[in-house]
Amino acid sequence: MLNYEYYGALKALCEKVVVSTYRHRATILRPGLIAGPDDPTDRFTYWPLRVDAAGEVLAPVSPQEPVQYIDARDLAAFAVRTVEASDGGTYNCVTPRDSLHFGDLLAACSRAAHSRPTFSFVEAEFLREHHVDPWSDMPLWIPQGDPHRGITSADSARALVHGLTIRSLPETVRDTLEWARGAGKRADTLQAGLTPERERQLLNEYRARVALRRASRPSTPTGRSP
Repeated sequence: MLNYEYYGALKALCEKVVVSTYRHRATILRPGLIAGPDDPTDRFTYWPLRVDAAGEVLAPVSPQEPVQYIDARDLAAFAVRTVEASDGGTYNCVTPRDSLHFGDLLAACSRAAHSRPTFSFVEAEFLREHHVDPWSDMPLWIPQGDPHRGITSADSARALVHGLTIRSLPETVRDTLEWARGAGKRADTLQAGLTPERERQLLNEYRARVALRRASRPSTPTGRSP
């Protein structure tokens, strides 16, 4: 079984072996989270399916949280292009940095599903206290201060200059949702994301915390002073 504690370090070592072997001819593609139809990880797929189910959706922190991914079809096309052109070098293959946020993702999911869910953005401290794992329980999200936060803000400028094309977020969301529906995928059987039961439990606990917090605030006098 792979020990994910060393996952990033092992990938970096693999890159060093490739570069030391092929020198200037080495082509290294660094994709972020890979999205689109036929996604075996269910990470990106979780969000279109969850929004499709409507109701109250638990989301991380705020609509301004950064999001980066790469559609598998765009990644494949760029891989072929770099091989055919013998374009050596290292390329971060993701959507442009700071171009997309969670609010954009959830809005695109709502439009594709023709659904009207409500989104409850839950603070990172609560998620951490309740052992909600970034990236797996909350796909596409890495919290502030996490050493892996950089995966949501990678610079893909070099790849874009060398021909990486990025299809629109609505297209990726729509195609992913259509595929997931056709494949019979359900939120309670996905490999990533929260199960419906756990999501409901977390939302209930968060509402209770917010209510308690409001109740504990000092009341403001509304009457006139004598």
